[in-house]
Amino acid sequence: RETLKMEESVLKNICPYGDSVIFQGVSVHARSYLDRFMFYKQQVDLPVHKLSGGEQARLRIAQLMLQDAQVLVLDEPTNDLDTMSLDVLENALRDFPGAVILVTHDRYFMDQVANTILAFHTDANGNNSLQTFAGYLQWEEWFSEQQVSGKKSEDAYGKDLSVKKSKSSKLSFKDKFELENMDATVQGLESQVLGLQKEIEKPEVASNAKKLVELNTEVEKLQKQIEHKYARWAELEKKV
Repeated sequence: RETLKMEESVLKNICPYGDSVIFQGVSVHARSYLDRFMFYKQQVDLPVHKLSGGEQARLRIAQLMLQDAQVLVLDEPTNDLDTMSLDVLENALRDFPGAVILVTHDRYFMDQVANTILAFHTDANGNNSLQTFAGYLQWEEWFSEQQVSGKKSEDAYGKDLSVKKSKSSKLSFKDKFELENMDATVQGLESQVLGLQKEIEKPEVASNAKKLVELNTEVEKLQKQIEHKYARWAELEKKV
């Protein structure tokens, strides 16, 4: 974001000269182009330093999509983005005509934009391999199968599984309860985000800067909670 010109307007950051930009080989009016990234009339002429962090990220995405590129390499692009910016990024990547190489911990976002997932796997015997999957759930099912087959392999070699079982029983009653209800917990948080997002899209809210900031702040808090829950989910599953 440090490449943004903070004292200049949103419009000037996208289109320093004239009133149109070239987007995917087609001339598009700059204001219409900014509409795609949810910058409407009251924001287009604002200086960039008056935008929120999420809005500045959105503007940077708009700039990147104007660059003539065949490949995008993105490392954790969803970090610190509000809901509106996440939607914009998702749509921009879907419309991008080239290849996108994406590294992310955001499983939902990955499934929304990726058509191939690469998994770097090490089996029970220490052999490394590169596996390809269509989606995260497909990988998850395959990985569970590999863990089961790995345990059977250890059993065949006569290793003491009773010790392994005692070590794997690390979940307390409280942890088990948390793990069993994690899916519902995450879905509940995501439903709250969707509800706030619908509220943000209402015209009377979009024109109320104070209310807009409040709702976006609440959305960002919920997103951080969701990220924390996903991390905790993975942590608990490792103990099973």
